[in-house]
Parts: sequence; structure tokens; C-alpha cells
Amino acid sequence: MRILLLASAGGDAHRRTLTALVENASLRNDVRVLAPDAEGSLLRPIGVPVESWNPAGLFNVLRSVGALQRAVERHAPDAIHAAGWTAAAVALGALTPAQSAKTVVTLLDPIRDGEIPKQFADKRLPELLQRAGYATCAYRSLSSTLVERFGIAPDRVDVIPHGVAPQLPRGAARPPQREGPILGYLAPLADSAWESAVDALAVLARRLPGAQLWFASKGAPHSAVHALARERGVHDRVRYFDHLPPAEFSGGIDLAVVPHGRDGLPYALPQALVDGVPVVATNTGGLADTLG
Repeated sequence: MRILLLASAGGDAHRRTLTALVENASLRNDVRVLAPDAEGSLLRPIGVPVESWNPAGLFNVLRSVGALQRAVERHAPDAIHAAGWTAAAVALGALTPAQSAKTVVTLLDPIRDGEIPKQFADKRLPELLQRAGYATCAYRSLSSTLVERFGIAPDRVDVIPHGVAPQLPRGAARPPQREGPILGYLAPLADSAWESAVDALAVLARRLPGAQLWFASKGAPHSAVHALARERGVHDRVRYFDHLPPAEFSGGIDLAVVPHGRDGLPYALPQALVDGVPVVATNTGGLADTLG
């Protein structure tokens, strides 16, 4: 099958999901990708054809529309996959009704501030989304938004957590022997929530000298984390695994820590749940939906 994937710009969890989508799809299909430069640079090593551009406001939309129309004409895809709100709006607005009907929309988070103009989201986006063949979301409240706000039929919306490996991992990163529990920090380090995790480690280490804190966030501010950990006297108990697959990371920890961050549902959280790892999380958004 020939699959054409159009991607929106996004954060860390969004890019990891794109990587998983493309890796899985390319195993059995002919996949081509259209994406902003940051996303495109992560997907090229997979070995699929990637066309990318530097996103810049309206120009980003025009470039993506042009790239999509050219790709559809040249490669005649059997299916089109739009990942993200902007990609969905662009694809469903530029494609014919027949092409839209074979388009899958994947959404990870609610619409971010400034991502899509409110007037467009309220008036035009519902009509566009209803053209799609079906949609997948990372958690239930987002599915409810598609049904209640945008009018998509419930039987055309699936909730599929991303980043879940079907097998239970052995935990390649787990030390063979340890004296205390290992806490795994799964949220992006875009705000200061990680400071609470370091403080919690300092308290825990007083009772359990072997306790450790592992960070799974790509692009972690290592210097800031290390400075606070040194101040708290636990710098030798902090480790970073910026590129470790979620299955291996969750197989090495004893407790997953997921404070509220920018992403509605951290990429590694579903894998931790599949692996039976206890989770401590903020009661909000996709976290509340997923953990019940």
C-alpha cells in the first residue's frame, strides 16, 4: 500500500509519535512523508522519502498545501495520514472529497494556543474534519471533543494510545542489583515541574540510600537538573536516557512520575501502564482520562 503522511509541527511527544507511526507503517508499506524541517530531520534516518520546509505562519500552510497536492498527483497514494491539527486542516481542505474519505487524522493533544485561528476552528474546521475517513486520538477527552465540538460520528473516532510495544520488555537499562527504587520521570522538561521530582528524590534518599531518578525526556536541561540535584545532595543518583525507547525505559523503573506539562499525554506513559509500572501523575487532561 502507498501511504502519504502529512505532519504538523509539534513538541517532543508529537515527534516521537510521528517516528513510531512512520517506522511501523514503513515495515509493510511504501511511505512518503511531508513535514516541517524539525519533524522531517527526525524521520529521514528511517529511510523513507521525506519532503520538508521551514514553517513560518501562512507560508507554512501554503508550502504544505503545495507539497501535498504535488505528492498526491505524482504518487497516487492509497491512503493519506494527517498527523496533527494543522495537517488535518490542510489535507482535508486541499483534497477532493474522494481523497478526504481515505484520509486518517491522528491527534495527540487539544489545539494549542495560536495553532489554528479560533474563528476557523469554530466555523470551518468541523466541516473539514467530517470529511475524513476516520480519526484516532490519544485519550478519551480528546475523542469527546471531536464528537461533541466538531460533530464527528462516534463510530469514526478511535482512542489509540501511542508508543505501546506489544511485548513486555526486559528493561535493558535496569541495573542488575540496586538498593532502592528507581523513579522514572516521563513528562517533557519544558517547565519547572522536574524540580519537584528532584526534591522528592532527596527526601526518598534519606530513607532509601539506593533510590535513583531517571529522566526519559529528550532535550533535557541536564545542567539545570544536575545543579539542583547537586544542591540537594543527590546528583550521583540522577541519570538521563534521552534516546532510550519507551519499552526499555519503562522496563527499568519501579515508579513512573508524570507531572502536568505541555503535552496532554506523554509518549512513554502508555508503555509504562502496559508494563504494569505504578504511576504517580497530575489529575488533569489526558492523564486523568488514561489513569481513570
